[in-house]
Parts: sequence; structure tokens; C-alpha cells
Amino acid sequence: MHSKPPVWRPQTLAAKVLVYLGIPALLVVGLGIIGTILVTLVGLNDASSHGRRLRRRMRLLAPDTTKGEAWLADRRVVDVPDEVRPALGEAFREIARREHASIAAFDHVALELLAVGAPPDLVTAAHEDALDEVRHASLCFALARDIDGREDGPAPFPAARRPSFGMPTRTLALAKIAIEALVDGVLNEGHSARLLARLSRTCEVAAIRDVLVTTAADEARHAAHSLAILRWCIAEGGAPVVSILRGAMKRLPARMTAPAPEAARGGSWEKWGVHGAQMDEAAWQDTRSRAVQTMHAI
Repeated sequence: MHSKPPVWRPQTLAAKVLVYLGIPALLVVGLGIIGTILVTLVGLNDASSHGRRLRRRMRLLAPDTTKGEAWLADRRVVDVPDEVRPALGEAFREIARREHASIAAFDHVALELLAVGAPPDLVTAAHEDALDEVRHASLCFALARDIDGREDGPAPFPAARRPSFGMPTRTLALAKIAIEALVDGVLNEGHSARLLARLSRTCEVAAIRDVLVTTAADEARHAAHSLAILRWCIAEGGAPVVSILRGAMKRLPARMTAPAPEAARGGSWEKWGVHGAQMDEAAWQDTRSRAVQTMHAI
């Protein structure tokens, strides 16, 4: 005896009320989706181009740091001038915090994919990407320690819990997943991959360069995984998802910046693995141009 095909069931009380109220409520939800898109796109202008970011409304999230060795990879010799060690160490510790937050972001992606019935290859890729971010966080926390001597790791991070609100229809859920795949995946991960690859060619410190090469390759693979998610959402959601993505493409910023210490903006820290403004801008323009071409082709 064959079981009935699964149906989309809203999981929260608010979503159930919206479904019960019918068309007028769905119009309200449509406005909510637009709000989600705007929040995600605003995040692009909020120094958010470091891969998958964990957001709560307009706020980008990352853990605080605390003393501890659990997240510190093996020690390596990092040959940099003593006068830059405090600031440079803190710069890589900040990167480590963002990498740690990306673990939760990818876990959320995997759960959302499961909720809309995504195929196993997409779910598997999301979990693999989360494991990559575990390694990135460990490498960067260790790199910061090897530079400035502080044995700090991530503090408890309760904000990493998955938000409870769910979309009331599968199509709206697909649209949300697609817009996040575009912004945090194709754009942010793509930008991060290009920026790190360029930095790896200018960095003069072997220990730092090795981390840059590893993370650049991983971020490029994450961007490709996000593009696969986006294609699947379009195939499943059809015209409504395409329409929302078209609207999002019109709102992509012409310029954006990735986080970096003020002292690095002129490019003088690129030999130590921290980008300057000019390299950042070039990587973003290349990423944006290629993303627009890809989206139009799709």
C-alpha cells in the first residue's frame, strides 16, 4: 500500500493562523517575504561579505570569545613583526568568530532544505560546508593565538539556535531559501573565495598563506553548492521564486566592503594575509558581475 505524498504543514501558530485566514493573510506573508529579502540585502551593505552569515533580523551574529584551547588547531610559527602582532592577531580572531557563526548558518540551511523536501545531495553538501567552517574556525583561532599569544576560543553561542518562525507555504519557503542562497552563497561566498585566493598570492607568511589557500578553495565550493540550491528552488518553485529573485537582482549594491582593520585598508597588510580596500573592491566587482551573468542565464 502506497503512502500519501507529503503535504506542507505550517509548524508555528502564526503560520497556521495565516493559512486558516487564506488569501488576505498570504498577501501579508508576501510582504513579509519582501521584508526578508530587504533585510538580507541590507546585510550586504553591513560588512557581511564573509561567506554565509548568521542573521537575526537586521543584526549579524557571531560568538564572543573566552579563554580555552578546545578550538585551537596545532601551533605554527607565524613570522610577522612584533609591532603588528596585537592588531593582526585580533584581525584573525575576528575572522574566526565569523567562521564559527557560519557553522550555525549552514546547519540552518540543511534544516530548511529538509523542510522543503530537498534531494540528499543538497542536504549532504550543506552539512559538509558546516564541517568546513568548523575547520576554518579552528584554523583561524589558532592562527590568532600563534600571532599574539592569546589562547582564546568561542564562548557559548545561544544565538546560534534556529529561529522558530516558519513560512506558511512551500513556495514561500523556497523563495526564502533561494534569496539567501543568492546573497550569502553565490555573492558572499563567491566574494570571499576570490578575495582569499588573491590574498594567498600576495601573502608572504607561509603559515597564513596555507590557511588562505585552504579556505579559498572551500568557499568557492560553498558558492557552487549555493548555486545548486538556487537552481533547485527555481525548478521547484517556478514563476513566484523567479519573480522574487528578479526583484532581488535589481537591489544588489554596486559596491560593498568586507570587514578589515582600518590600518589594513591601504593594502599594507596584504603581505600578512589581510586585504586592503582596493583588492576587496576588485574581488566584489568580479563576483557581482559573474553572479549577474549567471542569474540572467538561469
